[in-house]
Amino acid sequence: MHKDKKEYDFIFSLGLACSGSYFLRKCNFQVYSLPFDWLFGSSFLNRIKTIENNFKDWLNIEDLELTDTRLDFEPRNIFHNKKTDITFKHDFPVNKDWQESYESVSKKYQRRINRLYNSIKKAKKILLFYIINPNDNAIDTNEEILEGYQILKNKFKDKEIDILYLYNDINEKNPKIIHLNEHIKKVCFDYSKASDNDLNFALNKTLITNFLKKHIRYKMPLKERLSLILRVKRIKRGLRINLFLKLNTIFRLCVYLFGLRLDFCLGKLRDIKFD
Repeated sequence: MHKDKKEYDFIFSLGLACSGSYFLRKCNFQVYSLPFDWLFGSSFLNRIKTIENNFKDWLNIEDLELTDTRLDFEPRNIFHNKKTDITFKHDFPVNKDWQESYESVSKKYQRRINRLYNSIKKAKKILLFYIINPNDNAIDTNEEILEGYQILKNKFKDKEIDILYLYNDINEKNPKIIHLNEHIKKVCFDYSKASDNDLNFALNKTLITNFLKKHIRYKMPLKERLSLILRVKRIKRGLRINLFLKLNTIFRLCVYLFGLRLDFCLGKLRDIKFD
């Protein structure tokens, strides 16, 4: 084991965007979705304060404003929360009135919020992971990170909490680790990667996953291990049954039996995010 490798029984992403959860899943450090996984906006410290305040004003309908629409593989209306500065990019379908979608979206996030607090309650050693996209220059100060850590320690007094904060620096070819204290690592290196269409927020997946696997060990609960082998979920007019969800899709079959839809899939589906 690497001398700096540490074991945790709960790891979660605070953001900054979807990439945090993406890399935790890629390393098998996360299975189920949590509240900060699929959104962006706000700051490191304000997200910590959201946890401190039990997600107050997280999804008040009166605070939401439509800011854009995405028409890619996942068409969605994009909503911004004026009070929290959080933007929801993956939640409101374009083909449905957003106020009709609100109830199911609200329930989904409440489920994820409850999951976060329940996981923290059960865990002893917790890692909070935060990664800045290469195109984002809003790097938090050491003082802000330290303040965020102290807020978490005050709220969860009986937990051992660490923070791993990554930001991109094109001048650092190898990871440079700065220890703000014994529980906080602020790490910088060049993990940017030019994509075919030159999107400057593309990340080098290999460099990041190698770094995480080198420094982190996750003690995955049995329930999560089993969920990667078999998962049954209610869907509209039926059930979806997935086997071996760490594999790419091998085959998919949908049948109807006495009016009940049975959707079988060997491997993972792109739209599964373990709500």
